[in-house]
Amino acid sequence: MLGSFSTILEYYDSDLVSWHIYFRGAFQLEEGGKLPDYCCRIQAHLSTCASSKVLEQVPKFHPELLLKEVPHLDIWPVQFQKNCPTENDIALYFFAEDLPRLVTPRNAPIL
Repeated sequence: MLGSFSTILEYYDSDLVSWHIYFRGAFQLEEGGKLPDYCCRIQAHLSTCASSKVLEQVPKFHPELLLKEVPHLDIWPVQFQKNCPTENDIALYFFAEDLPRLVTPRNAPIL
């Protein structure tokens, strides 16, 4: 994950993120084939650039996501290998569940 919530908001224009929470759950990180022993509570916010297909898929997410650590070049589409992804390529922003309580972004309701 990137740094703090405020750093994320400085890096990404907050107009690109819907502050409505579309998913709450957890992820476990599998590293080097080892069974996961770490769990982080997360929430997902929709990108304002996302298509309606994303909203159809989010309710199908399992409440616990298993993430496997792999080199990004092994899984990135060819167009990302030629040109770095931009904000327009992001459908969901995942944040730690408690970060929005620490920083209230502009124009966002207090949770």
